[in-house]
Amino acid sequence: MEMFTYGLCLFGLTIALIFDVWKYRIPNLLTVSLALAGLANGTILYGWSGFVEHLLGLLAGLGIFLVPYLMGAFGAGDVKMMGSIGAVMGLPFIVTNSFVVIAVGGVIAAGIVVAARGFKGTCELLYLFIVYLCSGKLKDFLHVLKDRSQPVFPYGIAIFIGTVVTMYWGSAIV
Repeated sequence: MEMFTYGLCLFGLTIALIFDVWKYRIPNLLTVSLALAGLANGTILYGWSGFVEHLLGLLAGLGIFLVPYLMGAFGAGDVKMMGSIGAVMGLPFIVTNSFVVIAVGGVIAAGIVVAARGFKGTCELLYLFIVYLCSGKLKDFLHVLKDRSQPVFPYGIAIFIGTVVTMYWGSAIV
């Protein structure tokens, strides 16, 4: 049955990746359907305790990514997709996965910044980040990024890569 759970998650991830790269959005129909399928699967496999664990996974996936979303770091579809992954895979998985996805997203974003701005521009941006961080105005830094037409990438890429990495090496990561 674990194969079905992994297959369900990979199926949803693949569709999300395609939509996010193609349209820069992850459809609600996908995230809601995946979340409901995950909750049903958890309940069928493990009874009420499975339902609770997968519901907590849904809430954790949404909760962990809600604050960065409110700061403008990524879109609502990304948040809902992480909640859906939590519903499919359960609470322990989504906690580890969230850290991996954020790390993968950070590496991709850093690569994009360096490629777009060069070394000097990246150092200037890093300096601004430190200034805003130390002054407690990190949200304002995100506005500076948007004002400078910072290149963006569909975060579904980081979600896909990070989740696949967690699926295969999750126990080694923890």
